[in-house]
Amino acid sequence: MPNGCRKKVIGYLFKTMAYIFVFTAGVFSRKSDVDFDYSFYLGPDYKKGYKQIKSVSTYVSNHVSWIDTMTLYKYF
Repeated sequence: MPNGCRKKVIGYLFKTMAYIFVFTAGVFSRKSDVDFDYSFYLGPDYKKGYKQIKSVSTYVSNHVSWIDTMTLYKYF
């Protein structure tokens, strides 16, 4: 497993290649953060007891073709 500088360079190259593949395929995408109001299911004060979330652990994709994987690499 590469560490330090090699890890950053590999990640940069991987993301750059994903941008090139997606652009060449003619696919345009956007990333959006959606916050849903669960107060109907969990009650009006459900957010009081929760900690602030720094990052999301789940990403949703419809996986229609091979380009979906490259699009996910492009963003993450």
